[in-house]
Amino acid sequence: MNDSTHHGYRSPLEERNASREMRSLFSAQRKFGTWRRIWHALAAAEHELGLPVSAAQVAAIGAHLDDIDFDAAAKHERALRHDVMAHVHTLGDAAPEARAIIHLGATSQDVVCNADAILMREALDLVAVKLARAIDRLGRFAATHRALESACDGALAAVIDAVEPAHVVGFGAFAADRARRVMAACATLDAHVPPVLQVLHPSPASPAANRGWAAQVDRALAPILSGCASRS
Repeated sequence: MNDSTHHGYRSPLEERNASREMRSLFSAQRKFGTWRRIWHALAAAEHELGLPVSAAQVAAIGAHLDDIDFDAAAKHERALRHDVMAHVHTLGDAAPEARAIIHLGATSQDVVCNADAILMREALDLVAVKLARAIDRLGRFAATHRALESACDGALAAVIDAVEPAHVVGFGAFAADRARRVMAACATLDAHVPPVLQVLHPSPASPAANRGWAAQVDRALAPILSGCASRS
């Protein structure tokens, strides 16, 4: 059975959205390498406490933290039907002098849950760094464009004050939102405040998304236009 990239399941979250760092963090290499680090830390602690674990056995585990034979692990798992025991045996194959004490006194969940907690903590650290960068960039973007938006808002308020339109039409959500903000400011000054109507903004990037755009705008503007016709 073909289980290559294009014939096996791949998560769109991983393919489209995950960064290289996050994919590496949740990779099999990182997961099972973390398992081995837990076994190494466990053996070191047991040696310090005087359990029958020698310094040589601790060193043997420490010498094989990342050279994982995934083919051997898969073979062991087919025979044992247990992922943790499969990797215990795989590490034992790489460090035979430590085979007898690998996973000594531990349960599977001691390894699995602690490894997951470590990886999730590292993931949160990664997210925190990226979030801080995003906030910083957003702040610098806002500071850069604050003057331009203020000028545009002032110009719109001046036009409304001079023309006194019956309605203000915003093409797209952003334009409509900016217009509503200007209207809210005008209201505090007891100035003319026409209602704001939002219509769909055409998409320059996707012509297919514009199909039927004119008809949608006509329907949105029909109440205004019919009112103007009746008044004329």
